[in-house]
Amino acid sequence: GGGSTGRERESTRRQFAGFDCEVVGFPDIVAGRQTPGLVVIFLHGLGATNRDFADVPSMLNLEAEVPSGVLWVFPQARVGQMGTSAWWTIDVMQWMAAMQSPESIARLIRDVPPGLPECRKSMVKLVSEVRAHANNCPPSRVVLGGFSQGAMTAVDAALAMEAGSGIGGAVSVSGAPIVVEEWARKLKVHTGLPVFLSHGQADSTLPFAVLGWLEDLLKHNGARVTKEMHPGGHTIGSENVFRGLRKFLIDRAAGASK
Repeated sequence: GGGSTGRERESTRRQFAGFDCEVVGFPDIVAGRQTPGLVVIFLHGLGATNRDFADVPSMLNLEAEVPSGVLWVFPQARVGQMGTSAWWTIDVMQWMAAMQSPESIARLIRDVPPGLPECRKSMVKLVSEVRAHANNCPPSRVVLGGFSQGAMTAVDAALAMEAGSGIGGAVSVSGAPIVVEEWARKLKVHTGLPVFLSHGQADSTLPFAVLGWLEDLLKHNGARVTKEMHPGGHTIGSENVFRGLRKFLIDRAAGASK
């Protein structure tokens, strides 16, 4: 396909919305001289770094199907009150304890966690600054994704976009629903939002059951859900997840170019 032009991806660091970001793509796209066919912003998990998924652009090799190129942006969360990199304050022990009791889970996924409203504002700003850098690429070409806490943050940010300037899709890898009433309301504003979900059946951090709740919430409120499961734990998963994610992202690029 069009990816065999001998162009090599390069990786550089940039700041967007005050976040240090690892930016990956063809040189013209990284420099902002050319509008990419797709922009993927991917948020790491709690206590992790933006280098965790550095090999995903080459693994997925989307450029083979998206010849105009892909801009990958991996922001780094700041170290907050928790003493570790986090997008907002998540009480991991509370999640662990809640897993033993459906009532406490129901409460946990309704409460607004500390720092989430501020994080949401930063994410909206991040998307807008990345779009401006990507030669003013339309929001329909942007996919927001993440792993674990990053997945929750990505879906939340996708739903925080203004009506009429919704992004092209969201990716939740080993995520969970949060602020569910708010999400339900906003999903109706962003009706038909494409969302890719994946989760490990042996996940002991965010148990597999959480995938079902997230899927129900999304589908019930009009999102278009693609789902891939894998037998592993709290990880990005196996071959079928990468295949499914690759197809989902290529479809987003194709849909946005129409």
